[in-house]
Amino acid sequence: MGSKISGRRRVAAFALAVMVVGTLLAGCAGVERVTLRPAGSTTSWSLGVVPHVDTQPCESDSSVDSTLQPAVMPPMSVTVVLKLGATAVDAERVADCVEGLMSEGTITLMPPRCVPVSGDEEVLACSESTQR
Repeated sequence: MGSKISGRRRVAAFALAVMVVGTLLAGCAGVERVTLRPAGSTTSWSLGVVPHVDTQPCESDSSVDSTLQPAVMPPMSVTVVLKLGATAVDAERVADCVEGLMSEGTITLMPPRCVPVSGDEEVLACSESTQR
């Protein structure tokens, strides 16, 4: 019987250790950044931000076109849509700005599937890639 109690204590101690380590790691997680492969029929870069953060300080960037928030209250996320022709460098710059406003969460960079050809906004080249 003594060994069962000892075994239970070991299991309880192990479970407690796992919870403590998990909590510490979650607290250190900070902001995760994920980049998806081109998908859908989008023509510009966008950034999905979870949880919702006020992105107004970053909206003055010349590559930002608009922001979208779900109609639920309180909002759970925000999407920052970049202008047609914005590049990966522009998306990273805006993501850096948004990340500076967050203590934790996820920023998902979503590249366009279709991009203007030679600067002509009427002619688009589309990738056949799918989301990973």
